[in-house]
Amino acid sequence: RVLSANTLLKAESQHLGKLLERDRDEVYGKYLPTPMESFVYADGKVRKEVNSFAYHDGFYTLEAVRRWHPSGLEPRHLAWIFNRILTAIGYAHSCGIVHGAVLPPHVMLRPENHGVLLLDWIHAVEIDKPMTFIPTLCKPWYPEEVLKKQPVSSVTDIYLAAKCLIYVAGGDLVTNEWPKAVPLEMTRFVRTCLFTAERMRPRNAWDLLEEFDELLRRLFGPPRFVKL
Repeated sequence: RVLSANTLLKAESQHLGKLLERDRDEVYGKYLPTPMESFVYADGKVRKEVNSFAYHDGFYTLEAVRRWHPSGLEPRHLAWIFNRILTAIGYAHSCGIVHGAVLPPHVMLRPENHGVLLLDWIHAVEIDKPMTFIPTLCKPWYPEEVLKKQPVSSVTDIYLAAKCLIYVAGGDLVTNEWPKAVPLEMTRFVRTCLFTAERMRPRNAWDLLEEFDELLRRLFGPPRFVKL
């Protein structure tokens, strides 16, 4: 639907290929879409790139989750969702890639086993390069470095992941305010990801994940499965 679609889809295929190839122990592939086929579709004189992926049953976007839980999920669910997102983007960053669109329509949850899929890698770029395309409807979600077409890095994905958490918590995305049911320690922790200045945000998603796990143990004790 955009002039640059073919370029974006080719880049998506290349980035996902790189991520899956480096996942030799098959630890992180479960967070990624499963490519099935890439081909060119001819529509008259127009040639369109197509990427097809395997369908995974039982997954729902954060948009759907928010519709079903408008007042927000309880904190224990916020905990595993943020953990999974940080794991996925941390792996991408270790491969030199910024997802660039960690947004509710692109993050899918599987309640049955607390699975997460991070979709739509057409926005992805190499670290320290500017993004070439952002979803028009989601511009208010993005930090300044993206809107100003500056180079992006791991801090950009971390910022967007934090916004996603406020969204499914039932919070206010303009003021970054949280429902009172969410522990103050958790909200303070996530707010560190939302500073306007890039240099003030956490840079390493995996380090942030370890710190978050420590916080969760203090708040909730040892990890346990909570049905959503």
